[in-house]
Amino acid sequence: AINHDGFSVVDVFQNCVTFNKVNTIRWFNDRVYDLKEAGHDSSDKMAALEKAFEWGDKIPMGIFYQDKRESYQDDLTEIQETPLTEHPTDNVDLTKTFEKLI
Repeated sequence: AINHDGFSVVDVFQNCVTFNKVNTIRWFNDRVYDLKEAGHDSSDKMAALEKAFEWGDKIPMGIFYQDKRESYQDDLTEIQETPLTEHPTDNVDLTKTFEKLI
């Protein structure tokens, strides 16, 4: 998530071996699998959603969905050479950026 330009969500799944005597480390290790190794297509949003609801005998781990596109700041040519705080705000047109979000 740190290396991904733009928005990322990280969900940490960690078993509690102190209080949870059912879902032990062995239970966890027997079920988890790496999505990339399983051939999961992380660009397929519907497949990612299906994997997100997968639970029980198999538990997926890894990148569920990734959309590679320009981030917000890439569209702001005004800040490429000069910090935004040094620009007047009355001449900024965000129409192109907002259109991409729709």
